[in-house]
Order: sequence, then structure tokens, then C-alpha cells
Amino acid sequence: MNNATRRSAGLIILGALLLFIVKMDAQTSPSTYVGGQLVVLPRDGNAIASLHALGYTSLSAITGTGYRVMGIRPGLSEAAALSELLGRGDIISADYNRIARAFLTPNDPSFALQYHLAITRCTEAWDITQGSSSDTIAVVDSGGDTKHLDLVGRVVFAAGSDILDGDSDPSETTTGGGHATLVSGTVAATTDNATDVSGVDWNSRLLFVRVLGTNGSGSFSNIANGILNAVSHKATVINLSLGDTNVVPATIDVVEYALLAARNAGIIVSIATGNSASSGFETVAYPGNSLHAIGVGASTSADLRATFSEFKKPDSLKGVDVVAPGQTILTLSPGFGTTTVDGTSFSAPIVSGLATLLKSIRREYTPANFLTLIRATAKDINTAGFDAETGHGRVDALNMLRTAQNNTVFPFANDSNAYRVDLFNGTLGDVRTATASTTTGRQGRSGVAISGDNIFVGYDSSVNKDTGSVEFYVRFDSAQPSETRYILTQHGSAAKPKGSLDLILTSDSKLQFSLQDSGVITSQTTLRPGQWYHVGLTYGPKGMILHVNGESEASRLVTGGPTPADTIYVGAPTAFGGARSARCQVDALRFSKTQRIIFASALATKIWSLSSRAINAVNVSWTALKNDTTGVLVNIYADMDSSGYDGVLLASNVANDGQESVALDLLATNGDPFYIYVEAYDSSFPSERALAYSDTAFQGFSPLAALLSSSAPATDQFCLVSSWHIPRVLPWLRLAREYILDKEIGRLFTRLYYLLG
Repeated sequence: MNNATRRSAGLIILGALLLFIVKMDAQTSPSTYVGGQLVVLPRDGNAIASLHALGYTSLSAITGTGYRVMGIRPGLSEAAALSELLGRGDIISADYNRIARAFLTPNDPSFALQYHLAITRCTEAWDITQGSSSDTIAVVDSGGDTKHLDLVGRVVFAAGSDILDGDSDPSETTTGGGHATLVSGTVAATTDNATDVSGVDWNSRLLFVRVLGTNGSGSFSNIANGILNAVSHKATVINLSLGDTNVVPATIDVVEYALLAARNAGIIVSIATGNSASSGFETVAYPGNSLHAIGVGASTSADLRATFSEFKKPDSLKGVDVVAPGQTILTLSPGFGTTTVDGTSFSAPIVSGLATLLKSIRREYTPANFLTLIRATAKDINTAGFDAETGHGRVDALNMLRTAQNNTVFPFANDSNAYRVDLFNGTLGDVRTATASTTTGRQGRSGVAISGDNIFVGYDSSVNKDTGSVEFYVRFDSAQPSETRYILTQHGSAAKPKGSLDLILTSDSKLQFSLQDSGVITSQTTLRPGQWYHVGLTYGPKGMILHVNGESEASRLVTGGPTPADTIYVGAPTAFGGARSARCQVDALRFSKTQRIIFASALATKIWSLSSRAINAVNVSWTALKNDTTGVLVNIYADMDSSGYDGVLLASNVANDGQESVALDLLATNGDPFYIYVEAYDSSFPSERALAYSDTAFQGFSPLAALLSSSAPATDQFCLVSSWHIPRVLPWLRLAREYILDKEIGRLFTRLYYLLG
């Protein structure tokens, strides 16, 4: 037999054995929750015992939380059982055990090239970094092909990572659809090994966490367990290419708990936004719309929104953050080789891979920092600026990493483009009437106090004319002048020729940044007296941007900058048209010659209301940022309104883990609305504190009779989501591979495939 004949015979055999490029069709799930189950957060052990006495059964616990999956008592429907539990004073939360499904839009193979790596400039970004084996990408999904030749060197096994079977082998069964393998091929296929395709990240470890069954669906309780499993095993990034497509915005308490735990552990979570836009379901699916994750939509090779990619912003949640290629993506097929697929399922792992690439060079970046960075460096591909369909644009790996190289998070890190005036000790200023004080600065450092008019400090500007940044910490006094209050100024309120830079505190306690007399932007945050804030001003090719506590608060496309060499003043000399200074303390001033995108944060906190209902106890969830801050502790209060921070202390010195269940015994409430607020403080510098109210009011009931006479709370409504048919030939092919792989003929087929393919 000559070589041509042998090659043809080999191709015929392989053609019969390896028909794994198949069509996957969309279908509708017949059910949105697991029958006979509820997800319940009992108040304590007595509540659990009481439920057991009624006939409820404990099926499983959500690891590390008080939530548990309970079987309903005999004779009740799911709706009746839910109503019964919501009426009890010893149950904090109860919900259906809702179902999510993997996002996959069906497609036939069409391209043999991975255009998504070129269009996102991964190929150039790899010259900066190819990732690190110190990082782990957790694919919380259907379980993967852990024996695939292009993945096997990356896969790690962790205790309990198969949530469905309760063991440590998250390999998908041979009857599965291979969704996690398709996802993982995009983010972590072994690169530069002459096999199949390239992944976005070359070196990170791959952790499969199995939460979806063979039909591509799974309960949200299992998904929450899967997220928490990834958190416990210190994943760097969690990828969720799954969810529930809804026309009615909603969240799932237990999943929000898990996502917040991931965020507070510093783990970046990338989630697909859903694929049903072309079917009329345009609203971003949950949990892609969660405030604790990055929602990733799909784009095409022509840099357009993929028609299936969901994009509308739900009320009180969020829409698309960025888009990444998700149409005709060449990735790994379970078993052997490759296939071409569509879906936001394959956009999210591109962002997951970019996250681990970033972490390999900027270990200090938090999830909030990464979100700011990936938004700021994305390519604008739709209408100018942010738009609902494509968010902040299509991700650009090279731009992201180059920007990160010049943007350290912490304000005291040295770089060649900046100088610092940390201690205000007199070498850079040309005019100085304010006196530095060791008690004025943040965390015990020397700072400067502006306590009246014509008290100021001037510094020679080291910024370029067209590109630069200024950053500092500031704390305002409660008493302020009634007129304009300057924090920073280049010319004061005199004629203000083009080139001026001013930052003032407005009468409603917001920041207003003006540049060149032609650009004026105002912060969204209202700054309260006595709290430190980290402020960043930046201007250049991306326009003028104002940051408060690491968040981009406002921007305007005004290019150019202040006149070089003119003095930048902290405060304002009254000689400048009688200008008046804000009453404040300033610390750690820094100038940079570059337009910085990432800024650090002073101690800051946010509180998230997962529901509006509380009976004798309330479950509080928050996040406290810790950049440039030592250990953080939290106090929790209840207040009858959302102003003044003058409520009743419910819990003190709580660890900053983002979760706490607190009793309401101190509140004399009988159906009255109340707000929760948290006070985060630096354990080493207790005077540095940050406060935040809950975004919605709670309603507490005591005694139980008042609850029973009240109206029942509304329940969330959910729509069905898309799934896919499992190709009938795929399980047989994978079974055949498992059977023959350890035999000589199996090794021959493998060699032939990669030789001839």
C-alpha cells in the first residue's frame, strides 16, 4: 500500500470515528426550577428542627453559608411551600431552586482560523505576557473533557469540584454535550504545542467545576455551590457561561451571596450575557447582569454586535460591560479536535483569559480595577462612547496590558512618569503658606490642612501640556464657605485663560472638574465630611476623566491639558480674583505625565440589598474595598431613614467577609420600613471610616401576628432559557475513545488524526 492509499484509508477511518463537528439546536426548557425543592435560609438550628418536624427535609447545604436546599413537606406544591416558609418569622430567605442553562447558540463549522485572537490583539499581547501557572481559571459549567489532549496538561483536580456527584472528578459523562470543553478550549487550550487550537491564556491552570447536567441545565443552588467551591480553592478567575434569560429583572439570593464572596476574595467573575436577543429576549440574562460580575456580550468578526447577544439593562441591575468575539469561534471539541460554535458562552472565556493575563503582571488589581481597565481600553465599535448593545466596546488585549504596565494601582508605587509629594515637606512648592501636620494626613502620615481663605500650597507642574494626571487623598470639613470652594486650581477664579485646571467642591458636596474653560464634569458621588476619598483627575487622548475611590465618575471628550510649568495649587490664593478654598485635609499628592486609567481607593464600602423583607433578622451583604488599607472591620446599624447615619448598632467589629446575619431585637418595628447601613473602618487607623446605606428599605415584622396579617411579598418571575440538543453521535464517539485510547489502535488513531488533520 503506497503512502497516498494509506493516507486515504486513515482519513476514511477517522472520518467514521471522529464525526464530532455537529449541529446544535436551540430548545426551550420545560421547567424553570427543580421540582420538590426550595432554597432556604433558616434563622438558626431551632428553625431547621421546626421545619423537619413539619415534614420538610434537608437535602444539601450551600457550602460556607447558612443556605440549604430543602425538600418540601408532603401534600404541598412548590408555590404553597414557598408561601408557607415566607410567612414564618424564623426564615430569613426562601425561593424556588431555580434552573440555569449553558448559553450556546447552534452553528455549523465555517472557519478554520481563530480570528478572535487576532481581532482582540492577543497575538501582540502575548509578547508582554502569556499568563502564569500561579493562576487558576475555574470553569463552572457542565464538567469538561479532562483527557482532551489539548487540555490535559492544564487540568487540576480539587476536592468536591463535581457538585453533582459530590466527588473530586469533574469530568463530564460521555452522554454530555461538551459545553465546558468548548468554553475551556477558548480560554485555556494549550498553546504552541502543535495541537488543535490556541487559548487566550497559555499557562494558567484549569479547574472544571461541574454544576450542569448532561442536558446542559442545573439548579442555581448547585451553581452557588460551584462558585463557592472555586472560591475555596483560590481561583483567580471564575467563568460562568450560563444563566437564566428573563424579561423580568431578578436576582437569586444564594447566587448573589456566592458572587459577593468571590468579589470579596478578589476573584474576577466573567459571565455570558445570553443568546436570545434574536428571539425577542433582549434583556441581559442573570447572573450576567449582577453588580458583582462582568457581563460579556458577543461581537462578530466585523466588530458588530452578534444578533443573538442580549444587551438591554435590567432595572436596578446592569447591562453589557464589554463585548468579545462570540460568532464562528473555533474551539476544542470533546474527544478529539476542533469545532466552530457561536454564543456569548465563548465571549466570556475570552475576558476570563484576559483577566489572568493581567493578573500575571499586575497581581494587585482587584475585580473593580480590572473592570475599570477592560472598559477603558476596549475598542469603541458602535455609537460613540458607551452604548447598551456593546457596552464600553470590544475588548483589546494589547491595549489593556500596555495600559496596565503604566498604571500601578497603589498611589505610592514609583514609576518613571510620576513624582510624589507624599509628605508635603517643602522641596517642590514655589508658594507655601499652609503648614504640614503629622496629624492631618491619612493613616498617620503628614498632610496639609486648608482651614481658611488664602491658606494654600503651590507645586510646580510636572505634567505635560496634553497628557497628565493628578491624584491625592482628601477629607472635607463639615463647615464650608458659601461661595465656590477650590480644592485644586491652576489660575483661581481670575480670567482663567485656556489651559486652566480647576477642581472645586460644589454646594451639594460633589466634585466638579474643569479643564481649558471648555470641559466641565461633575462627580456622581456625594462626598460626606470626615471621610477620606481618593480622587484622580486625568486628561489626554481619552478626554478628561474624574475618578473617586477608584471608580470612573464622569468623563468628557475634551483633549489637551493645562499650560505646562504653571503652578498647581492645593487650595487657592485670594489674589486669584478673591478665590476661596475648600476646608479640607489633603494627603499623598501625586502628578503623572501619563493619562492614567486605574486609580486606587481610599477605604470605601457599598451595601447590597438582596431583598426588602426581614423578620426579626436580616441578612446583610456588603463589599469594602481595601486598597492601600490594612485590615478592615465592619459595624452594622439599622436606621429608620437613609440619612444622618444615626441608627441603632446591631453588630460590631464584624470581619470584612461581606456577609452577616444580624438580629433585629433592638428595633421596635411592627411592619415599619427601615434601612441598614454599614460602617467600615481601618483596624490600624480607627479614625479612617467609610459608611454606606442599603440601596432599598427593609420591612421588619414583630410580633409574628403582624406578619401574618400583612400582604404577601411579590415573587420574581422568570422566563425560559435556551439549551441545546446533545448530538447523538457524540456519546458513542467519546465512549469509543475511552475504550480504545489505552490500546495500540487508539494511540494509532490519535497519531493519525494529528498527522493527517
